[in-house]
Amino acid sequence: MPITTRARPDEYAAFYADYISLVPPGDLLAAMIAQIDELHVLAVRAEEPGPGGCGPDFRYAEGKWTLRELFRHVEETERVLAYRALRIARGDPTPLPGFDQDVFIEGGAADLRSPSEIATAMEHLRHANVSLFAAFDDDALARRGRMWDKDGTVLAVLHIVYGHAAHHLRVVEERYLS
Repeated sequence: MPITTRARPDEYAAFYADYISLVPPGDLLAAMIAQIDELHVLAVRAEEPGPGGCGPDFRYAEGKWTLRELFRHVEETERVLAYRALRIARGDPTPLPGFDQDVFIEGGAADLRSPSEIATAMEHLRHANVSLFAAFDDDALARRGRMWDKDGTVLAVLHIVYGHAAHHLRVVEERYLS
């Protein structure tokens, strides 16, 4: 089932507006599948040293993540968001806490995997998540839950999943591979 409905501003915290603005018009599930190709292309480029690539351990500034860490962050954040969407879609009223992305990076052992390996894991994850979101009916997509001390809908979480990845893929292009 295609999902073409846009999340409204009252369905998510204002912080996520930039991510949601990156969602293209049309079927969001199809866009999520298409985004996998972009991720793979950038992951391959990230492994190439020299012009056009910079290597997987490159940091564009002191204190910034390596490319491996950035790709791992995208993967793990999508896992967390999908879990939250499932809980909310099923009507679980439990408020869902935030997570510290830097703690995830520190414990994530990103240096053990290449960007291409992470992209492949992300591809499998993305297909599973598209299947998950496609199975939600309109009531489930509209269901509200409490995340990060803010209310939001499952539909908004779906938009955030896409937009978060799009944001970081743009960062890879502009700050790592330019």
